[in-house]
Amino acid sequence: MAPVTDVHTHYVPRGWPALPGTGPRPALRVDGPATATIMLGERPFRTITDAAWNADVRLAHMDAHGVHRQVLSPTPVFFSYGQPAGAAIVDATSHNAMSLGLGDKIGALAAGQEADIIAVDGDPLKDITALRRVVFVMRGGRVYKNVAPGSSPQR
Repeated sequence: MAPVTDVHTHYVPRGWPALPGTGPRPALRVDGPATATIMLGERPFRTITDAAWNADVRLAHMDAHGVHRQVLSPTPVFFSYGQPAGAAIVDATSHNAMSLGLGDKIGALAAGQEADIIAVDGDPLKDITALRRVVFVMRGGRVYKNVAPGSSPQR
């Protein structure tokens, strides 16, 4: 039998905090040892099980269904659809880092943080699709891509 890959698998950190900002913000209300509810402000959005955050449970589900690997992705509601572009960018960077317990290492441009940055062609606050036009990538202080207008050729 050929290996089976599940390409539509969501991950939700069990300790997802209530995020700052305006409007109904996504949060996770833990209802019991194996259940939680994704909340949008005060409104329940969806009930989930520990398969969303517990690796042992996820692996047991994979074995039961003959799945060999999964492509994990965040649950879309945590991208804050409907939020202004600036709030969505903060959610995708600083708030994701905070929810994973990595807020002291990643998710912000600040002294002591990892040097992971991108530059885009355009202003994502005016046109969110500018985030699709990445012209510069730095990870851990090393430049991986630099095709910005006027930049020096990459070495």
